[in-house]
Amino acid sequence: MILSKKIAVVTILSVLVTLTINTAYIAKAESPVISVPTDVKGQIAYYATMYQSSAKELLTVAKCESNFDPKSTGDHGLARGVFQYHPDTFYWYAHLYHEKWGGEPLHYTSTTDQIKLASWMFTLGKSTKQNWTCWSKHYNV
Repeated sequence: MILSKKIAVVTILSVLVTLTINTAYIAKAESPVISVPTDVKGQIAYYATMYQSSAKELLTVAKCESNFDPKSTGDHGLARGVFQYHPDTFYWYAHLYHEKWGGEPLHYTSTTDQIKLASWMFTLGKSTKQNWTCWSKHYNV
């Protein structure tokens, strides 16, 4: 009887050690690296997923504002890029973004940074989305 109790204790300890080792291994395992797409539509979908905003709305606005052209200019040269930011609007929201997320500052001339910022801004609600005439045109009901 004592021998069977010892075997049971050893078995339980063995299972606990195995679970501990497996848990430590899983905790150290690196998550898969998903690279950011290089195309505009792919980046919009990527960052929409990252910030849990609507890819459909972002794609609609980007299509309307610039036809997905990063070199597009509008509003008499004041608005630039895929999302046609004015510099003051971009930098105001970039400042707020940086306060929340940290990291490197966002740059107005970077297509990726414009997409990243718009994707985050779309999580802030209707009043922020209304910065885009194209959003209001398609979604402001």
